[in-house]
Amino acid sequence: MKVVIALLFISFVFCVYSHEKVLVRSRHNIPLEWNKNERVEVDRNVEFTIALRQRNLDQLNAVYEDVTNPHSRNYRKWLTIEEVQQIVAPPVSEVKPVMKWLAEANIQFKLYGDFIKCSGAAADVEALFETELYYYTHKIGFGETVVRQFGSSFIPAELDDIIDMVTGLSEFVPAAAKLSRRAPRQTLDTLDYYVVPQTIRELYNVSESLTATNPKSSQAVVEFGKRSGILFDDLFQFQSLTGQAQQNVSYIVGPFRWSSINPIDDESSLDIQYIMAMAPNAPTSYYTVDGWIYDFCTLVQQRQNDNQDVPLVFSLSYGWSEQDQCEITGDGESCLQLGGNSLNYVNRTNIELQKLSVTSVSVVVASGDAGAASKWNSKCDKTPALSSEYPAGSPFVTTVGATMLDPFKTMSNVNNPPPFCTNNPDVPCASGGTEIACSIPYAAITVGGGFSAVAPRPEYQNSAVNNWLSQNCLQPNAGDFNPNNYGQPDIATLGHSYMIVHDGKTLPVDGTSASAPVFAGLLTLINDQELNAGRPPIGFFNPTLYALHAQTPTFVQDITVGNNTRTISGFLKPDGCSVDGYGACDGWDPVSGFGTPNFGIMANLIASNSNNN
Repeated sequence: MKVVIALLFISFVFCVYSHEKVLVRSRHNIPLEWNKNERVEVDRNVEFTIALRQRNLDQLNAVYEDVTNPHSRNYRKWLTIEEVQQIVAPPVSEVKPVMKWLAEANIQFKLYGDFIKCSGAAADVEALFETELYYYTHKIGFGETVVRQFGSSFIPAELDDIIDMVTGLSEFVPAAAKLSRRAPRQTLDTLDYYVVPQTIRELYNVSESLTATNPKSSQAVVEFGKRSGILFDDLFQFQSLTGQAQQNVSYIVGPFRWSSINPIDDESSLDIQYIMAMAPNAPTSYYTVDGWIYDFCTLVQQRQNDNQDVPLVFSLSYGWSEQDQCEITGDGESCLQLGGNSLNYVNRTNIELQKLSVTSVSVVVASGDAGAASKWNSKCDKTPALSSEYPAGSPFVTTVGATMLDPFKTMSNVNNPPPFCTNNPDVPCASGGTEIACSIPYAAITVGGGFSAVAPRPEYQNSAVNNWLSQNCLQPNAGDFNPNNYGQPDIATLGHSYMIVHDGKTLPVDGTSASAPVFAGLLTLINDQELNAGRPPIGFFNPTLYALHAQTPTFVQDITVGNNTRTISGFLKPDGCSVDGYGACDGWDPVSGFGTPNFGIMANLIASNSNNN
């Protein structure tokens, strides 16, 4: 979908630009997964976003603390995006020179407070930034192409104080940023069990008959890049095989393929099939973002500002090392102007996620599939050895880890098996067993987790993290992680051997990318309960989650066995490699968070606490 950009008419101050320039981006290498092709036609429409310097971030944080704290009088009194922008956006008078610069270059634009959505002919965009735009084709993306710049790009030095960064012209999302993983070591002869929606409902105390009934209980999955798509026949086949009523996606946002792309889009199939299975009847949308996490945040804010539908819960099953965000947003040389780096990108994007968190939106993120090292260090040969995935390392999202059923303990089968299970009796559909941290060699992935290198530990997490530190738990050397920063995951669900339908075939899939949409669907059911009772949606869940655990720890099933020292299986290293990671312990830990939810208890606690406030 093309973003409709309106031209903002405004009187501009007189401004004469000097010949001094400031570097915005520098790309002189072609990403390994992409081929650089011909120059873009001069009249090709190109879209980009300008991030503006923000202000009053201390005020934003005070509002955030007030509306997300369960003990506050203003708990869940969510703001509109317009109210948020009034706090953080720079004065229009400071933005006028930027808008004049755009208008003089024939660029159409619309101001959204602290960012500007822009659109123009390729020739005008090239002239604006003194760069060149090319088509890039993904090597395994079946002809999928994007328009991106090559070489350096610049802005006038006079605009340096107001422009923070420019996105939409340089981002290349690695295929490895997707977090689902087929189980290559398993065949039908060795597969222990399948996970189906009935497995999750029985294991986590979710009534088999519970569905969403409030039309405002909305949810979405988010995919990144221009190579996202699903087969709706796959969705309907999955719903039939798992005994669900047929339900379609409510609407689609962004570039979309009306077919799946093998082998990379089993992620999309997994996401949409399980978020809808956990919250049947909930209006569910499908977002594709041609960019990265900052672009996702601005897309949501743009839709909020334009009074377009925005779901209450988003599920993101993507991640890349906090320390290597420039691999996506630039080419490692510069992802912000004036020598900015990955940490600058993370800091700015964290503010955008914080803005969403005060507007009733819940963002649920997978913790990663390559252990404490992350996919960035999947060969265990980089320094530092440990890295949080991003956005999993943001304190303004709910990060979900992965468990598996202990292969050496007794498992039970689902009580009311759906057609898939009765038609495949050789591999049982599990409904119970002993959960442990998901890890190689018994799964295809190792659950991610650890501590952010950027974001300080939020106050709501202090007691939980200090409890973990006080125990004799497996942990890396003291200099290899910062326990004073945000620790993740926050909670976990199963992440091994999910049955999905992809390209007309059933197959087992592993990943925290299964865990995230499952928990996102559970949050949608919580929202449904709250909305039907006349209360506001749950919004950003973490402060509530940590307060619930302090009140009634039994609302989760504590996971105390396992660690995330291994990375991820590969062709040359089927058992991955190892780093000094983290171990599961009593209470919260950077492997499984608090553990896996008992949904029935959790929902009742939230309802009871809401009635008492």
